[in-house]
Amino acid sequence: MFQAHGWKRSRRVVLIRQRAKDRDFVRGKELFDDPAYLYQGITTNSTDAPEDVWRFYRNHAEIETKIRELKWDYGIDGFAQKRFFATEAAFRLVCVTYNLISLLQEKIGQQGWQTLGTLRAQLLTCGAVVGGDGRKTVLRLSLAGPWRERFERALSVFFPSTKDNCAAVGTS
Repeated sequence: MFQAHGWKRSRRVVLIRQRAKDRDFVRGKELFDDPAYLYQGITTNSTDAPEDVWRFYRNHAEIETKIRELKWDYGIDGFAQKRFFATEAAFRLVCVTYNLISLLQEKIGQQGWQTLGTLRAQLLTCGAVVGGDGRKTVLRLSLAGPWRERFERALSVFFPSTKDNCAAVGTS
């Protein structure tokens, strides 16, 4: 139990020590200068066992990752308007876009979660030219090797009748 200056009553604090991961770049304030472990403090009114408190709040902490992604990839922190409803509409549009990108990743069978920046660079931006091959309209892609194979796999999910024509993707 801990009662900070200015608190009317004491509160329960659960301290957690976890072995640090080499690639863990998201850290809050450091409680102790110990590179081998990460320390975390949770202030709660729960009377559950410390492990249960940690598991409960750990699941809720995933929202912080989503908020960070909305800020970095979707610009959610830079669209405040003069009117509340305009800001709300912009926020809802960003949330719809986020959900559509999530569905896109699920539909194409993406292994692991990719940020919008990664998807944009690897999948959504692809130089192409619409051309002809006889009487067929073809889309000539500027991708080669594994990038092309990945793009074609994703494209075949939405257009299953797409057939290859040398360096072109045909249409039906």
